[in-house]
Amino acid sequence: MREDPHIDDEYLAAHLQEHLARDHRVHELELRLSVLDDRIVVEGVVPTAGRQEAVREVLEEACPDRVIDDRTSVASYDPPDQEERIS
Repeated sequence: MREDPHIDDEYLAAHLQEHLARDHRVHELELRLSVLDDRIVVEGVVPTAGRQEAVREVLEEACPDRVIDDRTSVASYDPPDQEERIS
């Protein structure tokens, strides 16, 4: 009986997701990862451009033989409509 290669891909994606959650440069729990052939696809929203770069760095270090398809975006926060009064 031949093993399903998708199981290995799912395991790798789950492992990388945990790695991103634990790495001190990233600490992101809500990123979604998938493995498609030689590509690691990462999606989600991160708080800063620096964190976005750290996501790529961590994945490149963990999987130097794979292409990182970074589909993350940096969160944008609208400024408040008016000043907050503190009394």
